[in-house]
Amino acid sequence: PIAVPVNNGYYSQLTSVSGGSVDNVGVSTVVLSIEQVGGSCYRPGNNDFLGTCPNWFGASGSTGSWNYVFATPPWVHNVQYVVRSSATDLGGNVQTAGVSASFTYDVMSPSVAVTVPWSGFVNPAQSVLSGTALDAPADVSSVELAISSDAGGADASWYSAGTNQFNAGFTAAVYMSTTGFVNASPDQWSLSLTAPEPVQGAMEDGKTYLLRARVRDASVPYKETVKDFTLLYDT
Repeated sequence: PIAVPVNNGYYSQLTSVSGGSVDNVGVSTVVLSIEQVGGSCYRPGNNDFLGTCPNWFGASGSTGSWNYVFATPPWVHNVQYVVRSSATDLGGNVQTAGVSASFTYDVMSPSVAVTVPWSGFVNPAQSVLSGTALDAPADVSSVELAISSDAGGADASWYSAGTNQFNAGFTAAVYMSTTGFVNASPDQWSLSLTAPEPVQGAMEDGKTYLLRARVRDASVPYKETVKDFTLLYDT
């Protein structure tokens, strides 16, 4: 089987492919062919995708735990690839059932925006913040938000979930999950300022707050964007 890449996965970094093989007699060799979807295959000596398919080349490591390391990864953003492996046993029998795993390469970072309030002003009647998040091709996996009572995000000014106070230092723990999320293009997120955390009850009239949004995509390893917005609370 092919262990890396995971079938139908998205990768922002991929420096090697790997897998394993078993046979009741024993495996003598494992060969690979990597297709760039569209009909061309990888040429190891040239590190390009100008070969005809399939273009088999030997794997490294052991037959039970094989791999192939790319000195310079040849992948292109938003392109899909199919990795195929084939084993031959000690009796000379070639694997008849092919094994493959496809993946898409994604190096773009996700984006995030606030749409409500579009003016940057919040009042007691505006109890929900909302916005958009976008990533392609992997898509967004999460949007989290943190709020500081200091426009510059000073220490001991971040809202602490569960205490209803703006007294925490900035750590990953101050991020709150969105209270609403719709997968679309772009994705739609929302954060209630009243429940489950009564953030609005701790906000002061005339004060400017910092909203920090952290968005991650679904690639491996994930790409992350952190963006700050200011909100003026006006009663």
